[in-house]
Amino acid sequence: MTSQHTDSSFDRDLEGLQIRLVTMSRLVDAATGNALKVLETRDLELSRKVRRDDKMIDEMDEDIRAEAARVLALRAPTAGDLRIVLSVMTMSSHLERMGDHATSIAEQTIYLVTGKMPDEDRPKGDTTAYSATGTDAA
Repeated sequence: MTSQHTDSSFDRDLEGLQIRLVTMSRLVDAATGNALKVLETRDLELSRKVRRDDKMIDEMDEDIRAEAARVLALRAPTAGDLRIVLSVMTMSSHLERMGDHATSIAEQTIYLVTGKMPDEDRPKGDTTAYSATGTDAA
């Protein structure tokens, strides 16, 4: 944030969005690191953790986008502030997708180890389906 607004609650809204995004990025970073560790070590329990943590990432994405929409509707930001809000929304969506990729790595590792895809449903919000070969199903 580069400027102060006359309404300090607007500054707090923008700062809150950015803080949430940083928190989400840390979760995605951990999920990605864990997914790569799963692939290396074949740790099935860690792969299940990656899948569970993806639900938190999905929820954070929903929360960030809802808060950004609220800021857009109530504050009607212009210029730089509008770019900040739109960038936060875009980055949140990209981070959420990165979390989905980490989950896919964990699931494919489960398949490599057990010969079966996980029985549980994919985390909420992720509709990606995989075949036994690991390619996207259309």
